[in-house]
Amino acid sequence: MTYFLGLDQGGTKTTAIVGDECGRILGMCSSFGAVHSIDGMHRAMEASRLATGEALSHAGITYGDLYGIYGGVSGIDWEYERPLVEEAFRREFPVKRVCIINDCLIAMRAATHSPQSAVICAGTGVNCAVRNGEQEIVFGYYIPDSLQGGNAIGMRAVQKVFDAQAGVGEETMLTELLLEYFKSENVDQLLRKYVEKQIPQHEITALPRLVEEAALAGDHAADEVYADFARGIVPYIHAGMRKLGILDRNVDVVLSGSIFKCRAKGLQETVRNCILEKAPFANIIDAEYEPIIGAYLLGLEDYGKADLRMIEHRLGEQKKLYKISRKEWR
Repeated sequence: MTYFLGLDQGGTKTTAIVGDECGRILGMCSSFGAVHSIDGMHRAMEASRLATGEALSHAGITYGDLYGIYGGVSGIDWEYERPLVEEAFRREFPVKRVCIINDCLIAMRAATHSPQSAVICAGTGVNCAVRNGEQEIVFGYYIPDSLQGGNAIGMRAVQKVFDAQAGVGEETMLTELLLEYFKSENVDQLLRKYVEKQIPQHEITALPRLVEEAALAGDHAADEVYADFARGIVPYIHAGMRKLGILDRNVDVVLSGSIFKCRAKGLQETVRNCILEKAPFANIIDAEYEPIIGAYLLGLEDYGKADLRMIEHRLGEQKKLYKISRKEWR
């Protein structure tokens, strides 16, 4: 039997999954998040070692049993970074083959095998990628901080509250939700905390759940937070499709990441509408699988002997299995 290890590493967590050539998921584990360009290569390798070691233990195999390690890693945004990270993995892990790509590309592969496809991957941060079968574009650092996923949505929510208090924006239930969340008696106190940088960044990044709550209750300002984010990010998909000559073709566009899992559907609907305005033949796909499955599928494609149709069917049957917690694998 041939075994493959898929890896998904970002700033929030590092996840590893072990599967065989028949599509059976045998082990899975997560460790802490790390981005090599921010936290350092040593820290990124430490997170990978913890996740992969336990996933292999759950599967009952060793590194020597693996065909290879296939991963999507946050921070591979410049040409020199991919060989740098792959070499670090080769030094760290005794495996025959290593293939590491940008993490948004494994999110794309988890949802579609079409050679003409695109992805918006929105979680703590955000990235977009487009491919046409011969070339691919990953936007990476071209996307500004003002559009970086959970942080961007959180910042917009805070500004809606400030605008409402100043009288230049509509009243919103976000005011009550944010005052309670930040333990502030009034908006002036919240503003002072914000200006004096007393609010940790991770608390801003966690605000999308409050935006979701307000949107589900019919709050228009919350809907506008989503709409503004959507209108900002979709032009990157259009630009990539235009550059690669597929703007007028049938292209699978994948929406992946925690931001697109919100129960309030305003964000997804606005993204869909914005995409279809200039790419009328696009097929919008809500990601069914986590990106880690895309890493595993890359390994199977590299192997070249697996029945991918059968495997993807089997993955669907095991969907609940690879969403279980680390403790439940024991």
